[in-house]
Amino acid sequence: MTVAKRSVKEKVVDLLKKEKALTVSQLLSHFSISDIALRRHLKTLEREGTLEAKTVKQEIGRPFLQYCLTEKAQKNFTQHYEQLSVSMLDRLEKQFGKDFVEALITEWTEDRMECYKQQLLPYKNLPDKMEQLLTIQKQEGYMSSLKQIDPQRFQLEQYHCPIYSVACNYKAACHTEELVFQELLPNAKVKMNSCIAAGEQCCSFLIEEK
Repeated sequence: MTVAKRSVKEKVVDLLKKEKALTVSQLLSHFSISDIALRRHLKTLEREGTLEAKTVKQEIGRPFLQYCLTEKAQKNFTQHYEQLSVSMLDRLEKQFGKDFVEALITEWTEDRMECYKQQLLPYKNLPDKMEQLLTIQKQEGYMSSLKQIDPQRFQLEQYHCPIYSVACNYKAACHTEELVFQELLPNAKVKMNSCIAAGEQCCSFLIEEK
């Protein structure tokens, strides 16, 4: 019973991370529980400071409630060591310059790319590679989702960035993400369409087979 309750709460948080704000009926469509049971979970999350209810007014019709994550909950998606990483990079920049820090980020990217390549090696076609890439991303905490637009095009979306604080301070970290995907998928064209560090809802990449 406890496990089921916890999984519902986690799924609510995941949904609100992706959709920003949802009504009770919209949330309910993702569960096989009663309206009363869901509202009980929502109340618990409100008490914990994870989400809040906001009244939305309409020109026609009655106001309605939408649930969204609090600022506290948004911060909880960020790894605790992020601020330490940023602080260390700032110190290195002061001592050795920004070019040195960007070189470190590039080196880290290359190491990560090699690790990805090994895991993608058994997969030959783009759909299989994309599915495996999605699995790797989820394991790294990116909270990614994959949409197949048509047989040749995919959209990869990241609703959480484990290096968010670093990316906000060092834009090279965002740029290298696009380069990683391009290197891993040589038979596809990769384009970054949105970025969390730029204030957008998610990092979004359009991947199109050449």
